[in-house]
Amino acid sequence: MSELAEFTLAMPPHGYWNQLRACQNPILIKQNRDVVLDNLRRVSLVPEDLAHAAQKTPVFCTRDN
Repeated sequence: MSELAEFTLAMPPHGYWNQLRACQNPILIKQNRDVVLDNLRRVSLVPEDLAHAAQKTPVFCTRDN
């Protein structure tokens, strides 16, 4: 779920593609990802428990894969 929210940041109107690809400013990426998840939760497109779990995960590019 968190990866999909991050992916939406790469698309217009956000336009974070370069930042996501280079993992620039992961704190800003996480803040914006969490806003996307909150908005999805608010309009009942994502269950509250899944949104909160996704918000607790680190940004994808900072994880040890």
